[in-house]
Formats: sequence, C-alpha cells, structure tokens
Amino acid sequence: MCGFLGVVNLGKKKINQKDFDLASKLIQHRGPDDKHFYIDENINISFYRLSLRDLSNAGRQPMISMNKSFLICFNGEIYNSEFLKAKYLKNINLKSTSDTEILLESYVVAGNRVFNDLEGMYSVFIYDLRRRKATFVRDRFGIKPLYYLLTKDFLIFSSEIKPIIKLNKDNAFNDLAFADFFFKGHLDHDKTFFKNIEIFPAGNYASLNNKELNFNQYWDLKETQSRNNSLQFFEEKIEQLFDRAVKNHLISDRNASLFLSGGTDSSILAQEISKQINYKLHTYTYSFSNSGNFNEEKDAEIISKKLNILNKSVIVDHKYVLNNFDRLVGLVESPITSLRLFGHLKNYETAANDNFKLVFEGHGGDEMFAGYDYNYLFFVLDKYKKKPNHNTIKDLIFSNYYKKVQNQTDLINLLMTSTFQDGSTTDGVPFVNIDLFNKDFLNKYLKEKFYKTKKKMKNLLKQSQYQDIKNIKLPRILKYTDRLSMSCGIETRVPYLDHKFFEFCFNIPNNLKFNKSQSRWIFKKTFKNKILKLQKSKKTIVDPQKSWFLNEMRDKFLSEINSIDFKNSDYFDFKNVKKYYLKIFDSKNQSSFNLMQILSTQSFIKKFKKL
Repeated sequence: MCGFLGVVNLGKKKINQKDFDLASKLIQHRGPDDKHFYIDENINISFYRLSLRDLSNAGRQPMISMNKSFLICFNGEIYNSEFLKAKYLKNINLKSTSDTEILLESYVVAGNRVFNDLEGMYSVFIYDLRRRKATFVRDRFGIKPLYYLLTKDFLIFSSEIKPIIKLNKDNAFNDLAFADFFFKGHLDHDKTFFKNIEIFPAGNYASLNNKELNFNQYWDLKETQSRNNSLQFFEEKIEQLFDRAVKNHLISDRNASLFLSGGTDSSILAQEISKQINYKLHTYTYSFSNSGNFNEEKDAEIISKKLNILNKSVIVDHKYVLNNFDRLVGLVESPITSLRLFGHLKNYETAANDNFKLVFEGHGGDEMFAGYDYNYLFFVLDKYKKKPNHNTIKDLIFSNYYKKVQNQTDLINLLMTSTFQDGSTTDGVPFVNIDLFNKDFLNKYLKEKFYKTKKKMKNLLKQSQYQDIKNIKLPRILKYTDRLSMSCGIETRVPYLDHKFFEFCFNIPNNLKFNKSQSRWIFKKTFKNKILKLQKSKKTIVDPQKSWFLNEMRDKFLSEINSIDFKNSDYFDFKNVKKYYLKIFDSKNQSSFNLMQILSTQSFIKKFKKL
C-alpha cells in the first residue's frame, strides 16, 4: 500500500516543479519506506512506498516494464498475483517477487483484459511511454482511493485530495456533496466536496483519449440465484470461501495484527487468522473513558483469552478527541459522522508504535449479510410484496428484531425507511432535521430529483444492501479506514470484501439471512460451534457521543456555533441549531448525529479553505 501523485501534460503549459514537490509531500505519510520520482516532458510522478511484499528496492515504483514501453504506479495489493504469473508470464524471468511487477508485465501481455482477473484492492496508473496513452483502474469496491482533476492543460491524479488542491487554483466547495452528506449520509460515493475534483469510480478502468477519460465498468454486483439451495451447501461454501479469502489476504512479508471489537466479524476473523499463521496474533480494542457500557473491552478480552491471542486495550478520553478533532478531519478530508473514528485512529497509532504495518479489519460483513436493523424491514416487505396484508405490520411490531417499535411514531419512522433508507440511521430512525439548515440551501437542493434512487435489484432486501454498498455505508467506511490507517503508515486489509466471497454471500436467499427475525443467520450458524457462542447480542451504540457533546465537548461546540463564520454559514441556520442543541438536554429522543455533522463540517471548511 502506498501513495502517489501524478500529472499528465495535455497542453503547452507545464506544472511548476517546486509546486509539484510541495504537493507531493502532503502524501508522504502513505509511504514511509521509500520515495521515488519519474519526470519527462509528458508526465510527472511522485511515489511513496509502504513495503509489505518484496521489501527490497526491486519493488520500487514508478516501475518501468522490461520492454521499456510501460510505466506503472500501483497502490494496493494483488492477492492472486501467482495466478496472473502462471497465466500470463510462464516463460518470463521477473526481477522481483512484487505483485507490482507481476501486474505490470501481465498488462504488457494482456492489456485491459487482465483487469477482470484481478483479486485484491488497488488503484493503478499505467502509462504507455511510446504511444503516450494513460490507463487507470480501481478495485471493485473502491477500497483504495483515486482522485483526479481534468483541465485543458493537465490531468492531475492522486491517492488523496490535498495534493490536487495544492496544485489547483480553483478549489470551490461542491454544495451538492454537502447536501448528499447532510440529507443522505453519502460520502465519497460518487463526488467530492470540491467542484472540480472527481472520484474515479470503483469497478472501472479508463483510458485518456483526446483529453477525455473514457470509462468502462468491468464489475458490479449482480442479482443471481443458486441452483443448489441446501443448507449444507451454503454453510460449506461460506466456510470454504472465507478460509480462502483470509489465506489470500495474509500474503505478506510482514506479520499481521487485527482490530478486535468483540463483535461477530472481527471475532470470527481473529479465529480464522489464528488458525492460519505461525506467530501469535496481536489485537487492539478501543474503548471510551468514563463511558460505562459504551465499550467492547470485556467482550474482546473474553475472545482473546479463548483464542490465546494478545489483546491491547486502547483508551480514548475526551481530551484526546478535543486535541485531535481538527487533525482527524484534515486526515479524512471530509466531515465525519461518529466519535468512533477517534477510537480507530488511536488503535492505528498504537499499532504503529508497536511496529505493525499490517492490520486486518472486519468491514463489509453487515453489508454482505444484511446486518443493519433497517434491512429487516426490506426482508419483511419482500416476504409479503406479492400479497401485502396485516402480517406485514405484525412482523415488524412483534418481531424480536424490532423491540424498539413501541408506538405509532416508531412505526412510521421505520416504514419511512422503505422509501428513503439514505436518511435513516441503521436502526431506522430518521436523522434529517431540515430546520437546522439554511433556507436558501434547502430550496436549492431538496427537490424530487435529489431523492430519486435508481433501482438495480428486484429483490428489495438486496436493493437495500446494494444502497449501503454503493452509496451509504461502505464508501464512507472505506474512505475513513484508508485515511486513518495510512496517516500512521499502516496497510489495512478487509477480507470480507474478497469479491468472490462477497458475491456468493450477497446472493444467499433472504430466508437464510434472516431466520425468526435473527439477522445474518446463516453466517452465525456456520460458525455456531466456535467463537460465536461466547458472544452476547450485538450492541447498537458503542460510544458516548451524545453525553460528551452535552458535557466534555460542550465548550468546543458552543464556541463554534457562536462564531461569526457559523452565523454567516451557507449551510446552517444559526438560531435553530442553537435551539436544537439546548433542547437535547431535555429530550431522550434527540440524536447527536446532526451535532457531529455540524461541528465536523465547520472544522472541514476552515481547514480546507486555507490549504
């Protein structure tokens, strides 16, 4: 895993080399092990390397092919590089054991066809030095980032946004991205917070022709149906594919560590990794100080003792949050949604201090198996969509899954999720409060077209999952994970996003995802005799965010909303925000979700106006 910044010259104007060098330094944290540059009359590349496979200089990038015709910059990992080597490079003697060289030389042989064969996480730039043709490709889920800015003079591309901002003079904020974030919870799905800076779409490759990028989608999730519907088949296949995914993700010349939350995904991952490695697994669990039940430290301790692994408890207090708030917003290059990110950041800092450069996380499990509370609503709607009747409501009110549906308001909120999942928290509670926002901003963006969602799946549960995977949950999680880990010089691997494993589990029948209102039923049953029997039911809330906003973070929040900048905000209504904040003291039902949106947005705007 690494970071790069590049410029392809499209006109007579050239990028100032001093400016380019200064911009490059903004991503040097992504590659603490090596740095290297390539400059000619057509392209300018800087590369910072974090070495995990072939730690020698033979894996240095930018790398030029053996025939001297192609150059590659590659951020990520190709887990099936040996397969590529056997398929495309049988009679070729390589100079290294790096997956970078295997990918490059395979491309020399097969061209764009090789992209369909890739298994891993990657953002790649390949340049044909003779024909002056640029090609880009990004992994299927968008695990590894890639941003670009296209003008008449340049194509600037980078692993992060800050270097592009530094090189570009026109960096106006993108109000539509703010609207997506405030009202849909979308972040990094298909646009950035800057008007001219674009996200390269996941599952696509593109060629630069006539000063335009021509995109080709080589992968997307598809709705399929298995011919074999036996329970034994699904259990065996899940175990087989999961075992394979973890094995592939463990390919490295460095030891792995794991963030252990005590939940289903990280616990099963800890068990599987421990089976496959020949060293003692180190894990990290964060918790919040003085937060009562808002931590998973005890659960993680039980799991670690059972598996005989070394678990370190990482404590986050309010001083750490206050001291690092603006810094964290700068690292992730966007507003944030949760206090939990500070736990993740401190986990990464602790792992880095222990000299780990490779961390596993359990992201993707809930998206794969429909593990969010509101997913159950779509399961019920699928169940009765041919013949809707009173059982639809009955299943929602009286199921064990929705014990929180206690009154008419709760039921209405839940049913609203069926038409606008984007505006709800995972337990089906709407988080949008339009009174908090500037009226001109609302009038400009809150129109019917803004809320339209393109349906990709006939199955409503799969469509709900697809929304989380493509627009809501996964892009946000992956963006935060990349920035926080790379800020500490650490590579994060996410084996639940092995695309073959994910495709299979995504298409498991609904009745195996939910059984007697238990979520993720087939996955838990597959591992029922193992680590899961130690666990309690999953917690929905794992942080003291609301409490800290009202106490420990009160002065910071009030100082921000009482500032001149906030009173003149293009996005927020100062008076109503203040009323809402004061009202939270008297209401158990008011959420702090909006408060984090507001505070982090103000921090983001101030920080990136100056860059």
